Order: sequence, then structure tokens, then C-alpha cells
Amino acid sequence: MSSRDRGASPKIGVPKLLTSAVIPVGVTLALLVALTLIALLAMRREFASMPHFVSTMWLAVNQAPLSADGVSLSVLPLVPTLLYGFAVAWQARITAMPYALEAEESVSTAMPGVPTDQMEAAHRAAALTTVVMVLIPVIVTGLAATVLDTASTDFPARVDGIGIALLWTFAVNLVSVTAGLWWAHVRWVRKQVPHFVVAGLHMGGAFVAATWVIAGIVGIVFFIINWSDLGMLFGTAEGDAWGLVALFLLSVGYAPNVFALGSAAVVGGQANIGDASASVFTVAPGDLPALPILAA
Repeated sequence: MSSRDRGASPKIGVPKLLTSAVIPVGVTLALLVALTLIALLAMRREFASMPHFVSTMWLAVNQAPLSADGVSLSVLPLVPTLLYGFAVAWQARITAMPYALEAEESVSTAMPGVPTDQMEAAHRAAALTTVVMVLIPVIVTGLAATVLDTASTDFPARVDGIGIALLWTFAVNLVSVTAGLWWAHVRWVRKQVPHFVVAGLHMGGAFVAATWVIAGIVGIVFFIINWSDLGMLFGTAEGDAWGLVALFLLSVGYAPNVFALGSAAVVGGQANIGDASASVFTVAPGDLPALPILAA
């Protein structure tokens, strides 16, 4: 009796996959709507612009290229994208985990070179999860870009190319779903791939983490050195509470961007922010955006 005959093939629930895809998108949109309501109430603006604000933030979360008042925003904050990506990865892991566990259990009884029904079901579930959890955010991005494109000329934000926005959304969600599926199948995959591959991945991850830690330590040191500049940048809010909150949130949102640039400089690359650039050997001063985190 072949390994295919051992046990029934696990059923893949398409409704469950659709629900899994909708959850991170729905939760993200709900949070964006809540933030927009708070912002509109604080700024005492009409709610008619809410769809445009929500669309702008959704596109920013997915790193879609945006412009404000005709000026292209070449770099968008990474914190919202990382949080959203983690939510997508977590949901993908939850969806794929039952199939991954059954596949892992079937490996011990499988004939060499013959996949079990559980293994094939895990492959199908992973493929369907990827398609559904990437397709729905891409559709939402298309709708958001359309909404933003139809906004009045008074609204400052615009999307710089719907096609590029769709590609960025596709990439962000594909990477997130892939990370979640790897998370779910990691124990099974470890048994299938050579040890040196896993060891190499661990070594690469440790190296990247080390460069980020070094960049963070260097950033903290320079924060302390440039504390007066930090206070001056926060002073640009001129006592406006909402302005201070906005500056703080923007600084937090751009923190991973700064750490990534710092880690690039640590390994010998060049970090460019606005007209300024820095590397291990040279520093070229230039005009910088008035963000407190750039005081480092």
C-alpha cells in the first residue's frame, strides 16, 4: 500500500482562505478609518474627504509611490508596512498551520520520494493562501488609487502611477505571505532541505540583525550628541500639541528607514537622505526634512 492510501486527503476550505485574506485587510482599513476620524475631528475638517485620506494611508502602508502637492515622496515610513506585513504573515501562518502539521506527521510514514496526500494538501493550501492573500490587497489598492485619482484638486496627495502601486502592493503582500508560510512550515522544511542551507539562512539573518543593532547603537549615541538639534526640530511645532504628536509619530514611523540606512553604511554602503549622504569614510552635508529622528 502506497503512502497515498494512508488516510484521507485533508479538505481545503476556500471560504476559510477568503476569510483569512480579508481579516488583515479589514482590520487595517478599520484602523485607518479610526485614525482618519480622529485626524478630521482634530483638524475640524469635513468628513467628505475621509475616503481620500483612508486611500492615501492604505497606499502608504503598501509602499505605493505617492506625491504631495506635486512633490514625490521618495521614501515612505516603514513602521506601518512592517506592522501590516506581520499581521499578514501571522494570518497566513494560522491558515497554513493545520495542513503543515498534518504534512509533518505524514513524513515519518511516507515512502522515500513519494509525497503523501497530506503533503500535497499542504502544497495546495500554501498556493491558494498565497493567491488569495495577495490578490485581495491588490484589488483594494486598485480601488484606493482610483478613489485618490478622482479626488478634487484641493486634496494634496496623488498616486504616482497605478501600475507601480499595484506592483508594490503585490510585492509587500507576497513577501509577507511567504514569511508566514515559512513560519508555518519551518519544522517540515528543515527536514527536507540540507543542513547547510538552514545554517546559511541563520547566519545571514544574524548578520543582518547585527548590522541593525550596530546602526541603532550609533543612532542613539548621535541622538545624545545632537540633543539640542532634536529639541530645535520639535520646537518647529511651536507648541501645537497635534503638531508635536505628528512629528513624534513620523519620527517613529521612519525609524526603521534610518536604521536600514545606518546598516547600509555599516557594511560599507552609502546612506542618502535628501541632499545629504553619509558612509563610513565620507559625509556630505545637505538639506534634510525637518524630522526629529534625522537629528542623529
